Amino acid sequence: MKKVLFSHTLKQLSLSQTAWWLAAIGLVVLGTIDYKLIQDYLSLASNGLLEGDPARAGITDDIIRPLMGYSLIYFVLAIPLVCLQILGFDKQMGVIQFLHTCPIAPKDWVMGKYLGAFGYLLALQALFASMILILLKGNHLDMGLFWSDQLALFLINMSLLALGFLISSIFTNPTLAAATNLILNLALLMLQWFSPALADFSLSQHTFGLLHGQLNTVDIGFFMLVTFLALRFCIKLNHLEKANHV
Repeated sequence: MKKVLFSHTLKQLSLSQTAWWLAAIGLVVLGTIDYKLIQDYLSLASNGLLEGDPARAGITDDIIRPLMGYSLIYFVLAIPLVCLQILGFDKQMGVIQFLHTCPIAPKDWVMGKYLGAFGYLLALQALFASMILILLKGNHLDMGLFWSDQLALFLINMSLLALGFLISSIFTNPTLAAATNLILNLALLMLQWFSPALADFSLSQHTFGLLHGQLNTVDIGFFMLVTFLALRFCIKLNHLEKANHV
């Protein structure tokens, strides 16, 4: 049943105008930013401003790293809309209530829908990464930093999507759930700006090192723990809701 829900979620997103618009907007916005970064880099190179600066890592430092930061912001904003599309509309149409009356374990339902949505995010991430890999032709890239950046996006998408599922399970109003999800994502991203004492719980704090090529088991473990707890509570809430429908 988990595989059926996984494939159903992917099909649901592939037929969704919202999912296609998210992909198109991401390509246009990040493609425009990528083009601007390349033009700025070529301008500096043509003026000889890149020579003799050992602190620079060339294209890796001037193009890849900033683009990864913008990609992170994109996913922070896009994930609430993905959750709204696959969970919010299911609530409005009564699909979730119907599933709760079927012999489907809450764990299978949550994980099937989650993995399907995460598959869509992975496809978007691969699509955006291809814009960077095009630069390999005739240029030298720090592939270690590139893969570290991809790991950072993978982990933060994994945890933010799990939080989105949890919030969608708490709120009955889909629009309120999406708005709360967006506010929570932004708050978690900027926690250290509100108070240094909250820095250890900030997503950007644990993402910063990965985006700079610094692999840290503490940072990786943080995202895995957030994902596990969010999905665990989500399954528990859906188990209680299923019990109420039986």
